[in-house]
Amino acid sequence: MKRLNLLFLCFIQFSVLAQNNQYKQIAKQNDILFETGKFDLAEQDLVKLDSTIKILNTDKSFQILLTSHTDSDGSQKSNMELSKKRSSSVKAYLMKMGVSEPAIHIFDYGESKPITNNKDEESKKRNRSVTVEVVKYIPLVKINGKIRNNSGAIPNAKIFLNSSIYKDSAISGNDGSYEINAIENLPARLSVVAKNNFTSSKIIKIKNDKNNLLDFELSESFKGSVNKFDELFFYGDEARMLPTSLPSLKDLLLFMNMNPTYKIEIMGHVNYPGTELVKPDSRYFILSVNRAKTIRDYLVNHQIESERIIYKGYGNSKMKFPHPKSEAETEANRRVDIKILEN
Repeated sequence: MKRLNLLFLCFIQFSVLAQNNQYKQIAKQNDILFETGKFDLAEQDLVKLDSTIKILNTDKSFQILLTSHTDSDGSQKSNMELSKKRSSSVKAYLMKMGVSEPAIHIFDYGESKPITNNKDEESKKRNRSVTVEVVKYIPLVKINGKIRNNSGAIPNAKIFLNSSIYKDSAISGNDGSYEINAIENLPARLSVVAKNNFTSSKIIKIKNDKNNLLDFELSESFKGSVNKFDELFFYGDEARMLPTSLPSLKDLLLFMNMNPTYKIEIMGHVNYPGTELVKPDSRYFILSVNRAKTIRDYLVNHQIESERIIYKGYGNSKMKFPHPKSEAETEANRRVDIKILEN
């Protein structure tokens, strides 16, 4: 669960909190802290809860999420009981002030999920708490499908879903099947990384349909094979990557980690249509070299051995669209390909 350590109520930042359900955070207040072994609320705690109730009342779809913790003193059993008493105290006050019981969701952790370690008294004080958040329920939609290549089903493929407020992941079964969750009608990127296969990704927007089937056909990676990694794109006339390239960079990094014996060539290209091939000492050819180097540097900076990677520029000699007619075709020309040298 992603936790935002805010010192005040936050109306703008939000995250999805993974429990038994999914919630979008609307606001989070200072945690309610307790003395050792105690579960009664202090006067300042009531002021905090009153502020929370005001936010809750601005939208009927908002709900309250309580997560209760203890320090490590005492037994696990007694700490779980204490955790429940603390969340119950908060719940009782909220209901007294008119909050309906169905709008309150409680997760009692006792000492099992400390907010911080229990190395000193200050840390223990931080753990003797109930976190209070105003949230909004987000319905999830299941996606099913199969991962395969020309040889058949691909087991143990890693599937990742990322959107602006939600992430999920899955691993394919022996028959290549997978199941993953997405937020209805929210654009998301779904990517697949599998050993001995090039990665693949899709931008999706899923409706609440029982038949959300989405299969992936991967290309096998073997010595001599070349593949364009999707979304490794650059600003025009620069070796600087577009921000939208980061997810694909992460896929490439995982690809290299999943295939530790691979050695690759990173092939840089530029968009320079309507002319002869650029010369090796021209700025456009040098740009293609520097674009390949940008990818190489990213991998090396993330612990991929430099001996596994060479990089080369090809100038405009391998443009996919010699006469591009759209920005998409232009972006496809200023790309990076990956060639397998050894596997």
